[in-house]
Amino acid sequence: KAFADAYASDTTFALSALRVSSCNGWILTAPIPGDWIDRAWRHRNRLTGADSLLLSAMTGSTYPAPMTRRNHYRELGELASRAKSAEVWFQYGDQLLHFGGAAEEPNVKERSLKAFQQAEAIDSTFAPALEHQWMLYRALNDSTAALGALQRQARVDSTGDFYVFNELMAAASSGRPVPKSMLDAFPRDKLSAMAILVTGADADFSVFPNRALADSLSARARRAGTAVPDFERTLAWNAGRPSRAVATRPERDTPEGMSEDVLAGLMWDGDSIVAKRSAAELAEWVRAHPSDSLTSARASALFYEGLWAFNAGDTATVMRARQSLSALKPLASRPWQRNLSVAYEQMLGAHLAVARKNSDVRARLMRLDSIVSDAPALDGRARTTLSSMLADLWERIDDPTRALAASRRFERALEWARLSSVRVRRDARLLERLGRTREAIVEWRSYVALRSDAEPSLQPDLAQAKANLARLEAKVR
Repeated sequence: KAFADAYASDTTFALSALRVSSCNGWILTAPIPGDWIDRAWRHRNRLTGADSLLLSAMTGSTYPAPMTRRNHYRELGELASRAKSAEVWFQYGDQLLHFGGAAEEPNVKERSLKAFQQAEAIDSTFAPALEHQWMLYRALNDSTAALGALQRQARVDSTGDFYVFNELMAAASSGRPVPKSMLDAFPRDKLSAMAILVTGADADFSVFPNRALADSLSARARRAGTAVPDFERTLAWNAGRPSRAVATRPERDTPEGMSEDVLAGLMWDGDSIVAKRSAAELAEWVRAHPSDSLTSARASALFYEGLWAFNAGDTATVMRARQSLSALKPLASRPWQRNLSVAYEQMLGAHLAVARKNSDVRARLMRLDSIVSDAPALDGRARTTLSSMLADLWERIDDPTRALAASRRFERALEWARLSSVRVRRDARLLERLGRTREAIVEWRSYVALRSDAEPSLQPDLAQAKANLARLEAKVR
C-alpha cells in the first residue's frame, strides 16, 4: 500500500509501480488492482542499474509482446549473470521453479536452487532467496542442507508467510500432527491457498498429499470468512467430493466458472448434472453475447461448449465451436492473444482426429504439443488444463512416453493442485505401462491419500486404486 500511495503522488515514479508489482506476487488472494508492471515500463527511463534489469527480468525484452517460454528463461539467465543482483537472480530461480517444468526446461530443481543460492550469496538478508531452498534441498534428497536453509530463513524472516509455510510443510511431511500453534500462526487470508497446496501431489518435488491438514486449513478458512471458492472447489474435486464442489458454486456464475463445471464433469469426477447444465448455460451465454472479439471468457465458453458436445457425440456443434474460435479476433495491439483461441480450436480438432483415428493424428498432437508447451499468452490455468487433455489423447493413441511428458507439464504455482487427482491417477497407469513400477507405487499412494474420504459414488474408484497399489507393492517385495 505504501508503494501504491507513492505512485499516486507521482504517476511517473516507476520504482514504486515496480515494487507494487513485486509485492502482488506475494499477495495471492488480494493483490492491489492495476497493471503495475505496465506502469513501471511506461516510465522505465526513470529506472537505473539493478532496478532497470529487474524490470527487464519481469517483462522480457519484447514487452509488451510476450516471449516464448524457452527464450524467456534463456534471457533471464543472461540477465542474472550480468546483473549481480539478488532480486534478478531470485526472479530467474522463481520463474524456473514455478513455470519451467510446464515448458519442459531441463534440470529445473538444480538450476533454480543454484539461482537462489546466488541471490543469497549476494545478499544474505534477502528473504525471498530462502523461500524455496528448503523444498528444493528436500527434493534433491539433502535433508541436512534443507534443515540448514530453514534455519537461515528463520533468522532472516521468522514471521514471514513463506517461513510459516515452510515450517508447516516441514512438520506435515514428518508425518507428525501439526501443532495448533503453528496453524494459528498461518495468515488467515492464505488458508484456502495453503489447503490446496498441501494436497498437491508432485513426486518429482517430494510433495505428497496431506488430506487431514488440508481439511483443517479449509475449515479454518471457512470459520474465518476467508475461504476462496475457487480454491475450495479445487480441493473438493481432488478429494473426490463433487457434492462439496457444488455446494461452494457461486449462485451467479461466470463463463469461466461454468467452464470449470464442464471440465470437472468430463475429467475431474465432478457432478455430471451440473456439468450438463453449465454446458447449456455456456451455449446460451454465447448466443446472448454475439461478438468476434477474442476474450478469455468467450474463448473458454466456446471451447467447453464444444468439448461437452464432443462428449455427447454432437459433431456439428463441435465444428461450429471450432469455426467460432477460428473467427475470434484479438486486439490489434495484442495479436499474440490469438494463441489461446488457436490452442482451443486445435484441441477440439485433436479430439475429433483421435476419435476418428485419422492418419495425421500424431502430427496434429505434435503441433498442439508445441503450442501448449511454449507459445506465449497462455496463462497457467489454460496451459495446465490443455497439457492434461493432451496427455489423455497421447494415451489414447498408445504413446505412454509422450502422455507422461504432457501430464507432467504443469505449473508449480497456484495451478499446482489443478487436476492433481487426474494427473496422479494417469501417471500411475502410465508409469506401470512403462515398467517403472516403484514410481507407479508412489503415484498410487498419493492418489489413495487424496481420495481417502471420497464420496460414496467414488468409493469403487478408490477401491480399485487400493487394489492396484497392493498388486504393485506385492510385485516388488
